[in-house]
Amino acid sequence: MLVYLIGPLGLVHIVKMHSVIYLLLTKKVQLSSKNKWKY
Repeated sequence: MLVYLIGPLGLVHIVKMHSVIYLLLTKKVQLSSKNKWKY
């Protein structure tokens, strides 16, 4: 039901936002893990 209310464009926008947030989180995790190995 929610998908019909939002529409395909809204769904695509939500997916894009989630993918961007996921990429940022993974990059932060990689940076933190690298810093841990340095010390």
